[in-house]
Amino acid sequence: MKIIKKNWWIIPLIFIVITGFWIRCLPARFGELQALDPFYFLRMGEYVLSHNFQLPQRDMLRYSPYGVDPWLVEYPLPVYFPAVCYALLTGLGLKMHYLHFAILWPAVMGTLAVLFGFFVGRELFKSDFAGLFTSFFLAVTPAFITRTSAGFFEKEPLSAPFIMLTIYFFLKAYNS
Repeated sequence: MKIIKKNWWIIPLIFIVITGFWIRCLPARFGELQALDPFYFLRMGEYVLSHNFQLPQRDMLRYSPYGVDPWLVEYPLPVYFPAVCYALLTGLGLKMHYLHFAILWPAVMGTLAVLFGFFVGRELFKSDFAGLFTSFFLAVTPAFITRTSAGFFEKEPLSAPFIMLTIYFFLKAYNS
């Protein structure tokens, strides 16, 4: 009973995280990527998975007719990180096509950002209520949802949890 009284915030946080994930997964019912750039990241991710984790020397489908070196125009982490996670999960038994994984990836990353947002709010204001409000507002803010909703397979979904972790660790270091 003491554990429940001390960690009462876990139940509302689970509800907020599940709600945030549900909101972000609503576009997944269409089974399509949103916008144009997610198709580039999908194509590069599939290329990396099928070519021994190497990007092409020249991407001839972009900046036609001359093509471009992918290392010069995009950061490699938004291509490699989902591909490596997909490879690890398929090694653990996940049976899912990379397109479906790419559609759900932003929702999962946005949900992680909502979870980490709780710890940012709690560390900043030294209150569990503040942490719950922070995670709730991250879960339902339309500006944040549009960049972390299912199908928006770009750079922003990957950066969202890392931004929250960076802020949290900065606050931890500053307060200690």
